Amino acid sequence: MLKNITYIKSGLLIGIILCWSLSLNGQTPYFKTIIFNRENPNLKINTIFKDHEGFLYIGTSEGVYKSDGIDEVLYQSNRGADEVLSIAEDETGTIWVGCRFGKVYTISSGVISIPFRKKISENNITSICTLKDSSVLIGTGGDGILQYKNGSLTNIGNDKGLPDNYIYAITKDVNEKVWIGTDNGIAIYKSDDFSKPVKLLSQASGMPDNIARTIFQDKKNAMWVGFQDNGACYIDLSNYKVTVPEVFKKWKYGQVNDLIAYNNDVWIATEERGLVNCNIKNINQTKCYESVNNDDLNSVEKLCYDNEGNIWLASNLGLIRTHGNWLSFLRKRSEEHTSELQSRFGISYAVFCLKKK
Repeated sequence: MLKNITYIKSGLLIGIILCWSLSLNGQTPYFKTIIFNRENPNLKINTIFKDHEGFLYIGTSEGVYKSDGIDEVLYQSNRGADEVLSIAEDETGTIWVGCRFGKVYTISSGVISIPFRKKISENNITSICTLKDSSVLIGTGGDGILQYKNGSLTNIGNDKGLPDNYIYAITKDVNEKVWIGTDNGIAIYKSDDFSKPVKLLSQASGMPDNIARTIFQDKKNAMWVGFQDNGACYIDLSNYKVTVPEVFKKWKYGQVNDLIAYNNDVWIATEERGLVNCNIKNINQTKCYESVNNDDLNSVEKLCYDNEGNIWLASNLGLIRTHGNWLSFLRKRSEEHTSELQSRFGISYAVFCLKKK
């Protein structure tokens, strides 16, 4: 049943408000805007997800926005504005939305549904992963994983080999194995058998940290893991060998919230030091972007590819897009355009867009 769906028309793609640029490698940045709720100055963006058609779903403190680059639709459940923390898509194209304090809802053909009669956990829904057998894995911040299959919920916890019940990330690899990042290492399961993990990874396996906050598979069939305190590493899918590149052995940028690895570049979203770009072949090429025209770029929560090869970042500032090895920023505000930005965007949290080479 369709409940409390707000349509927000926007024509913000016509122009960029700011004309400030950062020039690297003697080139000029290309800017691009995106769309936000102009009426809510306190909107916080927590996550971004791209569906199979290329639409972006932006999880915020007040529901999910679906964007096609021109218009936006805000989806909220009948209970009001739930803070969205995780988004996924199943084999039928249904969008699964995980919220703070254990709430889950779905969006299918514009219709919102509540799949569970009651709240499935008192804890936050931190990650969702869908499998080919139509089951859905729902990660929580304290209750392990809840597997929804054939109308029933089954708990996957310590009794089934999970090293900790606080879940940060759930990701499938190309072999349909499921990687689960927890407060005490990584558990890897076959997607059709969650009775026990096929592999456990931790500091004892060579990882630099046990708190695995994010997992990403690159195009070379390696799984990259970002950590609470000690940067990142990658893991070979064929033998589970852990490699910590030199650039991460003296990590000084704090908590990793998300990462994307592309060729030798790793883009890292951090909690307090903004956006970090590392080249795993050259330790001296690390760049940390943590200010924009004297505005502090602090927490970057999430990164997401779009179909055009851009990478989107949910952050505490404005919009970013980069092409190749250099970065450009669109500030959240400027002295001469503050009122215009507030009237057209109305946000204190926004999304950055950067384009890979």
